[in-house]
Amino acid sequence: MCKHKWLTTDYTYICSNCGLTTFYLSLDKYNKFSAPINRCYDRVTRFSTKIDKLLGMHSGPRAVDPVWALVHKNCKCTFTPTDIRRVLRFSNLKLKHYDCIRVFSDAFTDFKIQKFDVHAVRSVLLVKFKNIHRLWQMANIKQFFSYDFLIRKFLEDMHSPLIEYLKPTSNKHRLKKYNEKLVFISTQSYYRRWNRGSVRTRSQSD
Repeated sequence: MCKHKWLTTDYTYICSNCGLTTFYLSLDKYNKFSAPINRCYDRVTRFSTKIDKLLGMHSGPRAVDPVWALVHKNCKCTFTPTDIRRVLRFSNLKLKHYDCIRVFSDAFTDFKIQKFDVHAVRSVLLVKFKNIHRLWQMANIKQFFSYDFLIRKFLEDMHSPLIEYLKPTSNKHRLKKYNEKLVFISTQSYYRRWNRGSVRTRSQSD
């Protein structure tokens, strides 16, 4: 009886002594198109997807989504992102795809903003978001920020023309709450750094 010495390929076990071959299947973990298993919600990925839509780096909803037919039907009376937003607002669609206003504007209007380095802006926005996400985790509070609030906040700080594609702020109470939360997590981070610095200073002087 053969004492098998197995050689492994991508999908088989082969005995080097007798040539017996056994086939097996495995998940390609290194292929980005492989189906993820038990993947948790990722805020950074969610944010980057919204940013890609805003920057025109995303194709938008599926071709069969009824929102395309709706916007196309009303394209003769839409000239700006505000016009498209109004069409979506008064529609009966359950999923209105407000975060795809840029995609719809590029497809159905002549509206354009001044050119800029898309990849540089994307990098800056992601860095800003990761920093806020880290401070939020350190502050140990449950509720996160609205992505739309953070995007508008970042773009306002950058004086970016991309604000034209964003929904105007309407809830003053919610806006105040998020701004106060930003101050809170930033303050918590400052005190932590100050306390760590104080501990190191005291230990050196002892």
